[in-house]
Amino acid sequence: MLLTLTGTISGQKSSQEAAIISESRYLNTAGQFGSSYTQEDGVEFKEEADSEGNRKGSYTYIDPNGQRKTITYTAGKDGFQAQGDHIPVPPRTSQPILQYRPSYLYQSITKSNR
Repeated sequence: MLLTLTGTISGQKSSQEAAIISESRYLNTAGQFGSSYTQEDGVEFKEEADSEGNRKGSYTYIDPNGQRKTITYTAGKDGFQAQGDHIPVPPRTSQPILQYRPSYLYQSITKSNR
């Protein structure tokens, strides 16, 4: 409740109340389409799609600390893949290290028993 009250006192609006200050949409004969908008509170959205339905876009918002955050993404046959400086990235995976290697002596014995 305090955040809502503070926002109202300082003149800031919530994202639900913020006015859209620009908006555009397009559709061409090749089947590509897109849209974008910008709100007065700093929220931005842009997305484009090709004729096969693959999408790429981005959106920006202001986090509770007042920092601007942007996510870029692609979506299509490989699923939804998002990137952003604040999105955690899983650690790199590496090939397992072979812990056991048969000794040369063992290999020699098994070859001579054949």
